[in-house]
Amino acid sequence: MLRSDIRLAALELEGLGIGQFTLPPDSWRPFSGMFSLCAIDAPPLRPPVIRNVTELAALSIKRSLAAHGDTPFLPLNIRRWHPKVGERVMALGFAELDVNKDHESDDRPMSQYLYGSEATIVQVQPPDGASSRPWPVFRVEANWPKGMSGGPVFNETGHVIGVVSTGFDGANIGTAASFAGWDMAAATFPGLDPANPGWIRCWVAFDSEEEIIAAAPTRELLDHAAVDGISEIRFTTFNPRTGDCISI
Repeated sequence: MLRSDIRLAALELEGLGIGQFTLPPDSWRPFSGMFSLCAIDAPPLRPPVIRNVTELAALSIKRSLAAHGDTPFLPLNIRRWHPKVGERVMALGFAELDVNKDHESDDRPMSQYLYGSEATIVQVQPPDGASSRPWPVFRVEANWPKGMSGGPVFNETGHVIGVVSTGFDGANIGTAASFAGWDMAAATFPGLDPANPGWIRCWVAFDSEEEIIAAAPTRELLDHAAVDGISEIRFTTFNPRTGDCISI
């Protein structure tokens, strides 16, 4: 709970929905955790306030019991790629997510589309601790409409290298917060391997044949999991797509 009048939840949908369909009862998922590095401003004679200093937050969301298949994810490149003027990127987002323009009831069907925009980097700005927005950014020539903030920004190899920070309808200029250029992304997402995009740091359970049979973000989850045949548990950097892992 952020405030008494604000609630946050995640919408979990497997696959691609086309047309009108009923959402399963367990689709709206509560957050099980949230983490962000923030600063506290305490001006004289005024109450202290929390200030955003990274533009990043890590959210934990438990999958529903009805979900099946692997957990989808995108490979994040938080250290190796650095923006350069002239490079091409692409942003995705749900612009103006389900804006109720016709003042219909809250139980109306949800209508939304996924908006994508390719762009060319025209300016790169390093982090500036003296700024009210100290994170590293790069600006692009593109129409990133409002509501895309937080959407992933991809480089040409398909890695997520930042998130949409600002965009204005019709302004043909957008700003992305870059992961690279400082250590805040690695500190915010400690479960990611900063040297290998798409790899995660986690605990892996092996059987007697050295085959992987389970993985989890903490050892406690594996210790209490109802998994048979565990011979050894090790902390590794793990590639969920290929099944490769390296002990740390």
